[in-house]
Amino acid sequence: MAVCPSCGAETPPGAAFCPTCGSSLTGSPETARAEERRVVSVLFVDLVGFTERSDRADPEDVRRTLVPFHTRVKADIERYGGTLDKFIGDAAMGVFGAPVAHEDDPVRAVHSALQILESMEDLRRADPEVAVRVAVNTGEAIVAFGSGPQVGEAVAGDVVNTASRMQSLAPKGSVVVGELTARRVRGFFQLKELPPASVKGKAEPLRVWRVVRERMTADLPDLAVPPFVGRRREVRSLEAAFEEVRRTSSRRTLTLLGEPGIGKSRLIQALGEGLGASARWLTGWCLPYGEGATFAPVAETLRALAGITATDDPGVTAAKVERFSGLVEGVDSERRWLSMRLAAVLGLGPADGSGAVPAEEISDAWARAIALVADEGPLVLVIEDLHWAEPTFVETLRMTIGRVAGSPVLVLVSARPDLRDRHPGWTTAPPGSNVIEIAPLQDQEAEELLFTLLRQTEMDPPMREELLQRAGGNPLYALEYVRLLADRPQGTAGPLGTPETLRDLIAARLDTLPGHIRSTATDASVIGDEFWASVVAELSRRAEADAREALGALVRRGLAEPWDTSSLDEPAYGFSHALIREVAYSRLPRTDRARRHLSAGLCIESRMGERANEHADLLARHFSTAFELASATGDASMADRSRQPAFRWSMAAADRAAPLDANRAFDLYDQAVNLAPHGLEGFRPLVRSAILGRRSGRIDAEAVLRRLEDAVGVARTAGDGLLIGEALTRVGSQLGALGQTARSRETLAEAVRVLEELPPGRALAGAYAYRAEEEMFAGRVRSSAELAGRAIAILEHTPDELVVMALHIRGDARCSEGDLGGLQDLRDALRLSEEEQSTSDIVTSRNYLGEWLAALEGPTAAMSEFEAAIDLAERRGFSTAAHWAKATAATTLFDLGDWDRALALCDALLAVPEGMLDATLSVQAWVTRSAVGLARGAGVVDDPDRVVSLARSVEELQALVPAVVTAASIAASRGDAALARSLLEEFDSATLGVADEYRGSKLAEVARTSVAIGAWDLLERIVSTTETRSPRDSLQLGTAK
Repeated sequence: MAVCPSCGAETPPGAAFCPTCGSSLTGSPETARAEERRVVSVLFVDLVGFTERSDRADPEDVRRTLVPFHTRVKADIERYGGTLDKFIGDAAMGVFGAPVAHEDDPVRAVHSALQILESMEDLRRADPEVAVRVAVNTGEAIVAFGSGPQVGEAVAGDVVNTASRMQSLAPKGSVVVGELTARRVRGFFQLKELPPASVKGKAEPLRVWRVVRERMTADLPDLAVPPFVGRRREVRSLEAAFEEVRRTSSRRTLTLLGEPGIGKSRLIQALGEGLGASARWLTGWCLPYGEGATFAPVAETLRALAGITATDDPGVTAAKVERFSGLVEGVDSERRWLSMRLAAVLGLGPADGSGAVPAEEISDAWARAIALVADEGPLVLVIEDLHWAEPTFVETLRMTIGRVAGSPVLVLVSARPDLRDRHPGWTTAPPGSNVIEIAPLQDQEAEELLFTLLRQTEMDPPMREELLQRAGGNPLYALEYVRLLADRPQGTAGPLGTPETLRDLIAARLDTLPGHIRSTATDASVIGDEFWASVVAELSRRAEADAREALGALVRRGLAEPWDTSSLDEPAYGFSHALIREVAYSRLPRTDRARRHLSAGLCIESRMGERANEHADLLARHFSTAFELASATGDASMADRSRQPAFRWSMAAADRAAPLDANRAFDLYDQAVNLAPHGLEGFRPLVRSAILGRRSGRIDAEAVLRRLEDAVGVARTAGDGLLIGEALTRVGSQLGALGQTARSRETLAEAVRVLEELPPGRALAGAYAYRAEEEMFAGRVRSSAELAGRAIAILEHTPDELVVMALHIRGDARCSEGDLGGLQDLRDALRLSEEEQSTSDIVTSRNYLGEWLAALEGPTAAMSEFEAAIDLAERRGFSTAAHWAKATAATTLFDLGDWDRALALCDALLAVPEGMLDATLSVQAWVTRSAVGLARGAGVVDDPDRVVSLARSVEELQALVPAVVTAASIAASRGDAALARSLLEEFDSATLGVADEYRGSKLAEVARTSVAIGAWDLLERIVSTTETRSPRDSLQLGTAK
């Protein structure tokens, strides 16, 4: 007999259609399917006690029993659309869901099982001892297609083994079902759970349910999914929100929440049709994976605003960004800052992924662009599929919405209900925000929809009524039912059945397609959300024209749709619903997935040419998936071919993500660590994953250190002095952050020794700069200034963040020594930072400058720098830099006697969530708040033991000195002279022989406390060993004397 090219079933000679799946037998043949992953329902039936009976029975009697049993079981399985897989003596196994899936396969399997029980009742009239146990279990299996003898099982997987074990748990003459089957059929059958039981080969007891009876009326679950009819109330809500935005020139946010396909996007489209030209629209889509997914909605809207097309090269894109930035900002420095941020979002940043842009700054830049459009009239900003979004983008969107609160912007967000689980804070509806839940259509609306869909489909009234009833007000279910009917060959009869889930419905839909069209959908599902005929042709090894024709067939059937834009120089397509892709992809075995991902990656890489780097995330996904799947299946050859491109594109994608999304960049660098070949190629992913892991908070400080130490090991093995020095510098800095000061100094000293043997370059400058920082924190100002000067000399006239860092350190050290030229170093650092528009460096520079202006010219002169730093940091959403400026400003405000403002800044700092505020700043905020309380004789005075303990753990004089001096004052105020003296002794010891300002800046308070406890000898010793360099410290010394 001939074989159906779609499902592999045998077909009678001369048949025009396959009697199993209904596919045409006269169309284009499909490349034979070998194996597929399928969700199947396995029916296992066994004759009770037959083995014992056979021991004493004549072979003819055994056969006389088995033949009718086999005949009836086979008929009962096939009656409900199942396939008899095999007979095993006195047992039989049937499969529902392969080779053809139906939307209600679990229900069909249970119907078949109950029918088998009835058939056995008939057989009992001839043989009263005949009895069976039946089990139905649903799960994923590998299905091999073909006919005739074959090696291995046709259906294999745990679902089969479990079904065979389950039937032994069934009471005689009954049917039991597994957990997944029970969930799928409980609306159609009354079930009773049996006690869990242990079976051979299973670690945990099995849960099974006995099928009691079929329900007289199906108790269907409330279903939900797309097209648009009715929705008058929802449309009025959207129109009212837009009118409020237009009237009040303020922002409103509406989140449309509903199951896949319920009609969210169609509802938004209807609003647009109604508003016409009265509003401007911007739309961004959240993507479920890479390809710049984190900030894809931002990038998409910015491209629309700046007029950037998919074919623009980087130069043209940069020019358009620059031109658009000029429209948004008139001030030159702000224009440059905005242009750099927009360029980073669009992937035009540094190739090595350096120069991270915080989400706060992305939000600020995006908000400015949106506000420009909104100034011209009401704007509708649409963010589709927020449930796919990364937390970084959700927080960015939240901040952006807050920033445009005073602009006429209607923000429409669509999402599935699992948004509540992925981003639970989003739906709490803050002021100006509402959630609209999209419910199934009302009966009249569903009837109207079906009338529209069925106008060109011949169907008798009873079938139309059944379809209306079974659609259950779910637009996509109704639509897919109609499409399923339209694709069936004319004259095909039979009940519709009832879809339990959309996945079942789409699986059934796919199985009605001719084989070559179905395989096209499978190939497209591997390529991604966007796919092209040329890549489909490569994967399926067919002519491009044939692939284009098959894609057209998918479009005509409503499974795919053409896209307006394309990443390649050819038309692009996408699935009409994401779940169609998920179902098609889920059917591929791992080996086939690996092969196709590798082919897709190679083809896309080749066709994108010089623009391939723009899609590094997509290429990284294809090659890394191919490597992971090939490794898991033991295909060493394919794993080897995938590994190098997977590593290369993972690094490229990570470099592009690093300035924008530290979380995504860490994931990619971490992936590259596992992909890296042996040797020096493993160095950079180790270092970058450590840096991004620390920046994102994804790994703790010890894990960061381990990665950096591994990088040192890689560099030492290769004997590369430059990389050894670079890695040692990183390790030394991390040891300092961990408070391991001695090891930090030793490691940084080794880095300097290694790099000094090589020609001077940025690596040596970095080692000098970090070594200088350690010396500065230790109060050794002369050595810190000398080391910082070396770093500056190497990088002179080079715009580099290391130069700014070194100028900070040298300027601070020179000022400590009384060399006012240090102020010029700090002003030079500020100038360089402003030229590069580095927010963090600008704020840090103003902070350093303000501290020394306070010491040299008085606190009033310093406040303008602190206020400018705080304003810039908060305006650009750079919260970490703002923390440092607020801490130093609070100290200065205390000196000015503006205690209320000082307390407000301290309270704001101490309200920062745990782990988000540097420990040094926590100490400074506690110290200033306690100082106000002591000065007023009332108010908050923090626990001195806790503050001093934290300061000691930090091992930095800028934390320890104010902590012990304030703690001594608190102890004295409480009458504990011994503790106060002990703390003053610690101050004396810690500040002797280090930078003068640590000692001189606190002398007045030390003197007051010493007098209060009668420690004249201690005060005399401290005063006699103190030298001062600044007017502030000289005044302090005079007071102490």
